[in-house]
Amino acid sequence: MVTMLTSDYFKTNRETSWLMNVTDALEAGDLPTFEKQLTSMLSNISYRFQRKQDAQECERHFQYTFFLILQMIGRYSTYVEKETSEGRIDCVVECPDYVYIFEFKLNGSSQAALQQITDRGYAKPYAADSRKVYQVGISFSSKTGTIDGFDYLPPEELPEVLHRLHLFVRPGGMLILDIRDPASFRALDGGTFVDETDDVLCLWRAEFDAAAQTMHYGMDLFTRAGKLWARASEEHIEYAHTPERLAELLTQAGFLDVTVRRDGPQADAGRIFLTAMRSLEYGT
Repeated sequence: MVTMLTSDYFKTNRETSWLMNVTDALEAGDLPTFEKQLTSMLSNISYRFQRKQDAQECERHFQYTFFLILQMIGRYSTYVEKETSEGRIDCVVECPDYVYIFEFKLNGSSQAALQQITDRGYAKPYAADSRKVYQVGISFSSKTGTIDGFDYLPPEELPEVLHRLHLFVRPGGMLILDIRDPASFRALDGGTFVDETDDVLCLWRAEFDAAAQTMHYGMDLFTRAGKLWARASEEHIEYAHTPERLAELLTQAGFLDVTVRRDGPQADAGRIFLTAMRSLEYGT
């Protein structure tokens, strides 16, 4: 069906260009370009082929249209409704260097789709995979017939960071991580804070992204310059990793005797320490 529906869309150079753009985007981990190309493709399909009266059929239409588009590329392993121990993934695309886990929502939110991937641990089957894993939530609109929201979590770099730390800690040495409980980040969500001295005023806002588990700080810095004030803006991002997840990653990186300590300084403010030991021998 998709081949028929897109026969007017794909024309010689245009077909080559679109397929090359999608292929290049997936192979490079360039999801903004992939979103743009996919939205363009879906927007070109006639409204007469969309089943808006039946919500279930409408969602299935988008899901399988998406699947067939990827099948037309013909270069990657693509799975629909792939089952895991905790649920069923709408779609998985496996490329040489990247794995894309897609969850779809019809007339919903892409954030909710992304949260479902996280809550149900859909990325866990690829925890030991050397490829980088993107988790992608997509919402479709039955009214417009195309993408309504597109959110994703980038590949997690933390495992590689901890692996490198393991290489540089001396044999028998200890690594100590100082983190904040994710609950303390959520408590700051929506807050506005001020700090000032005689010559500097700092105003910042805190916004917690539950799907990405990140805290975003939008900061405005006002610095006195004679009788005037100069203004500068910054954005800072903190990741709200759970101690359990960090302990798991430290173990995977090769550390031993990983311990979560909640009895250290400022424990009542959500401060947590993790300690991990390096083996006495190099190479282990």
